[in-house]
Parts: sequence; structure tokens; C-alpha cells
Amino acid sequence: MISFNKHKEFKDTEIGRIPKEWKVVEVAKLGEVVTGTTPSTKNKKYWENGEYLFVTPTDFNKKKIIKITERKVSKEGIEKARIISKNSVMVTCIASIGEVALSSHDCITNQQINTIICKEGIDPEFVYYFLLNSKARLKRWAGITTSPIIKKSFFEKFPILLPPISEQQKIAEVLSTVDEAIQKTDEAIRITTRLKKGMMHELLTKGIGHKNFKDTEIGRIPKEWKVVEVAKLGEVVTGTTPSTKNKKYWENGEYLFVTPTDFNKKKIIKITERKVSKEGIEKARIISKNSVMVTCIASIGEVALSSHDCITNQQINTIICKEGIDPEFVYYFLLNSKARLKRWAGITTSPIIKKSFFEKFPILLPPISEQQKIAEVLSTTDNKLEFERRRKAKLETVKKGLMNDLLTGKKRVK
Repeated sequence: MISFNKHKEFKDTEIGRIPKEWKVVEVAKLGEVVTGTTPSTKNKKYWENGEYLFVTPTDFNKKKIIKITERKVSKEGIEKARIISKNSVMVTCIASIGEVALSSHDCITNQQINTIICKEGIDPEFVYYFLLNSKARLKRWAGITTSPIIKKSFFEKFPILLPPISEQQKIAEVLSTVDEAIQKTDEAIRITTRLKKGMMHELLTKGIGHKNFKDTEIGRIPKEWKVVEVAKLGEVVTGTTPSTKNKKYWENGEYLFVTPTDFNKKKIIKITERKVSKEGIEKARIISKNSVMVTCIASIGEVALSSHDCITNQQINTIICKEGIDPEFVYYFLLNSKARLKRWAGITTSPIIKKSFFEKFPILLPPISEQQKIAEVLSTTDNKLEFERRRKAKLETVKKGLMNDLLTGKKRVK
């Protein structure tokens, strides 16, 4: 079990107060620094049947260890550059400054990356985490320019804090443990998302336990189901924006004003960028709780449910479901019909689904009891996804706090 304690003896340095046993050293003291090279793209033998990773900034994508790259080089290609050994620390140094990753195998990088090949007595994982936590400082070090760059000679002078090797390893162990938990949570999210997609397709086209099917305009469906137009589900409302020139509609807003930017793949919209006052909400058709909101201009087919009485802007059509229609079922059905809804809108420079057109969009409608069962099954999957996303957010907060404490010496690993 790893425990922490606060250190009492500190010293002042150029980058702040640090534990007495720690040093401030330049990157060059960590090992050999290498700037990448791109083998000639005109020579096919450097790229054909590539088996060695060729790392560029686009391969980083917030990964700790780079195991896959968009492009690979051949044996002849890798010999045209300085080979980067496993567990070297790669840092982007042009344009997107300060992205950090570790190499998983012998590889090469392009010229936008400076790599530290750590010497004995330096833990590569510690260096990775330290530089990851120093991204903002590294950007300031680069200076604010139209095209920021950190040349090798400049990067080698970047100061970092260096504990004794045993403490480097322990700090890296703690942070790696949190990273592993985040990775497992990511995997759970990925698996559950895939499961949800498959279940949606199955449940929303075949239902639960049906044996008899019939042909319809939108494919084979259970015999007991109907094909109905959206208008049959309830009242359809296109949103309105209260005048932005009238301050009393917006000052001290307490009611949600929903726009497409508030959707952000949320099932239920509980927070919006802007709110309207009591006077403002009265200037539009009020959308009741559990209504189904669908974007209808530009970003066609995003779907969400309302959490409270609210209003929307004119880019959203809302279905206020009548009795006998389950809003969650309608939400899931439309979520699963995004591609069909886009085709329904037609491919234009500025796609739009007007209310009168949206009302004619055909959907499948089971009996209310089956609507509710389908919605319940899919909601359970969504709850699992939400749990894992919240867990990931908490772990990332823990990691951020630990990085700040451990990599500055505010807390020490026993």
C-alpha cells in the first residue's frame, strides 16, 4: 500500500520551492535529445510494407503509450533516421506544443517531435508525467508566436524537477495506477456504447419476443406495431428566440433556453449556456418536461429530452408527447434514426427540416407497454454509461490533483 506524507524541508529555486533532496536540471541532463526526421516520401522502398512505427503529432491523441501509427516505415526507412528506443519520451515541439507520449517499440518520429532517450537513473514514466503536467509552462517557454516552435537546443535547456530515482519510480507507479483505472473505465465506456448501439437496432426494429412480422414502407416490423407520422405522437413546436434587444427577457434568467450547442450528446438537458426570465419564457411556446427536442437546421437529428419547462430556439423542433406515447421511447427511436432523418432532410448546402416536413417523418410505434419496456432496457444501459463517465471524470480529477502534489513535492510518496 502506498501512503503519502507532507515534506517540511524545502528550498527556493528558479521554478519555485521544492523538497531539499530534489534537483532542478535541464532536459539535456536526462539523456540524449533527438529531433525526428522524415525519410524521403519519394522513395517507395522506405514506406512499402512498413513494419516500424513512424510517429507524428496526429498519433498522440492523448495516449500515454503510442502503439499504433497512421504510417509505418520499412527497415530501409527506419535506417534513414535516428532510431528511438522503447520507453523514450516524445514531445511535440512545433505548432501543437507540449503533447507527450512514450514509445512502445523501436520507432522513428517526424521533425515536429523532440524525443528524450532517458539515461540510467532517470525513470521515463516520471519524465512523461512531469512534462505532461508542465504543458502550460512549456508553451510559455516556447513563446507566443504565429507558428510556435521549440528547437532541440532550446528544449534541452527546459528546467524540470528531479527527485531521487526511487522516488521517481514511486511517483510514476502511483500515477500509472490511476491511468490504468482510467483506461479500464474507457474500455467499459467503449463496450457499453457498442452494446447500446446493437440493442437499439435490435429493440427498435424487432421489438421484444415477436415472431410474426409484416412489410411496411420502412422495412419489416412486428405485426402488432404501427408506422405513424411524427404528428401523431403529439404537438410539434418549432422554437422561438425572444428579442435579444430587450434586456428584461434575459436578465436574471431562471428558465432554460435550449439551442443545438446545449445538446452535446446528452440524453437530458439540465444546463444551458443561456437562460431567459419569466418575461422571456412567455414570449415563446413553453416546452414541458420530458418533451423530445430534435435539431432541424444545419446539425440535423441531434436528440435530447427536456428536464424542466423551457423554451428552444428556432433550430429545434420539439415533440410534446400526448398520452399513450412514451417520450423516452421516441427519444431512442429518433436517436437510432439519425441517418434516415438526414436523408429525409435531403443533402443541401444548408440542410433544414421544417416543422410541416418533420411532422410527416414516419416512425415505428409499438403498444405503450412495449414502448416503456424498450425505453427501460435502453435507459439501464444509459445509466451504466453515465456511471462510467462520472467515474472517469472523478479519476481524472484525482489524477490532476496527484500530479500537482507529487510532481512538485507538496506530497511525498513513502
